[in-house]
Amino acid sequence: MLSLIVGCGGSGGDGDDSLSAGSDGEANDVDAAGADTAAQCSCDGLECGSNACGEACGTCPAAAPYCYDGACAVDCRPDCAGKVCGTDGCGGACGACGPGAACDDGQCACVPVCDGRECGDDDCGGTCGTCPQAAPYCASNTCVVSCTPSCVDKACGDDGCGGSCGTCDAGAECVDGACAACDCGDRQCGQDLCGRSCGTCAQDAPYCVDGYCEEALSCPTAVIEVAEGLEVAPLSRLSLSGLGSTATHGTVAEYRWLVVDPLGAEREISYTGTPNVDASLVGDYLIRLTVVDSEGEESCVPAEVVVRVVPDAVIYIEAEWPDIGGRNVDLHFAHPYAASGYDGDGDGKPDPWYDGQFDCWWVNHHPNWGSLDPSIDDDPILVRGGASVGAPEVITMNQSELGLSYKIGAHLKDSSPGTPVTIRVFLNGELVFSDTTTLASHDLWTAATLAWPSGEVKAVRACTGTTTPCENDEQCPYACGRQIAPDYHNLSYP
Repeated sequence: MLSLIVGCGGSGGDGDDSLSAGSDGEANDVDAAGADTAAQCSCDGLECGSNACGEACGTCPAAAPYCYDGACAVDCRPDCAGKVCGTDGCGGACGACGPGAACDDGQCACVPVCDGRECGDDDCGGTCGTCPQAAPYCASNTCVVSCTPSCVDKACGDDGCGGSCGTCDAGAECVDGACAACDCGDRQCGQDLCGRSCGTCAQDAPYCVDGYCEEALSCPTAVIEVAEGLEVAPLSRLSLSGLGSTATHGTVAEYRWLVVDPLGAEREISYTGTPNVDASLVGDYLIRLTVVDSEGEESCVPAEVVVRVVPDAVIYIEAEWPDIGGRNVDLHFAHPYAASGYDGDGDGKPDPWYDGQFDCWWVNHHPNWGSLDPSIDDDPILVRGGASVGAPEVITMNQSELGLSYKIGAHLKDSSPGTPVTIRVFLNGELVFSDTTTLASHDLWTAATLAWPSGEVKAVRACTGTTTPCENDEQCPYACGRQIAPDYHNLSYP
């Protein structure tokens, strides 16, 4: 072994020389590669941002808070390259989407609408469902037994009963019963009549105004600030401000706000620059602001922000209805032990609703179902609700007993006719159930079951006028649908 080591380390032969030279070369290569890497990962000349290796090179001070190409700058530089909508990075907007569309990563995308619709078009070329044989016609997105089609003043589109009034030629789409050509003409940006993109503006003319790319905006610029941030807990109250908006000519004289809630309901607020908005529902709130200057000119594009309301409980159940005329809906969450002694649905068994201990609702708003230890958060609680509160009502629970199946229901407590009620269930922040139906005076709707720990939420279906479970119409004399007990009056809580 000793002679072998000496031979490898000597210089007496060509083989030895080649080995020695090879080792030196490899070391030199490694040294050179290391030097190149060090140069690439350097922050020399960079005040902020990241170097080529993704390492932070510093942050900018409040006096010059914006970082561009490694240098801190006092003023923000709007960036609308490749965008037709959404924020420009400086509180302004790159454009706005038309009705029925939402901004997704700088591009306008159609938003399907099926809430409250059993059938028919979803406004994006898809469908909201098909009708069963027992009610085969789709009239105003509702399945009905009979229907009279009408194509008066319509060249295309739905005939009101699920049929067609005609189709459009290639290159055109049906818009409000008439065929519209889907072309951009001389538009440089924005959308055509069919909602398709006509292009995006380059950095040297980043603003899309009425279909044309402009270098700057001569009209006032709307800016939205949300004090609570863009992600909040349910039932938050948002403090909005448009006071950062600017006017090229004169001053900002008027503020026009539009708030669209997660279920698509719109609310307009005018004149004030600092409104408050209740973010009562889980999901995305679109907030849009248009400002008018003292010379009467509107902002070329409105400012838009989306505030996301995220559930803060493991189980989050929400009932929503139009807040009109003091309508009163009770949300219920019943334990499998619930048995009120009242049989309002006529199935010969005590109903779970209004049980004094095992039904969670506004009178029994925080029952003790699990451990007697108050430090263990395993009981449901009605966090919002009551006869004088209005919509929505919300029940939450963070821990549940294993191997149980709970029931979810809603009861229209007054004589208001035709009240649409939506129940949504979220598990760990994810929407797992959503259904909408119209309740008549004093209807009680058994909407769904929730099994734990599987987390399966299943819609309750029954043969019309009964409590007989069903999966399809073939299992029933008439039809299979939602389980609704009409004219429900519990004797203890009528």
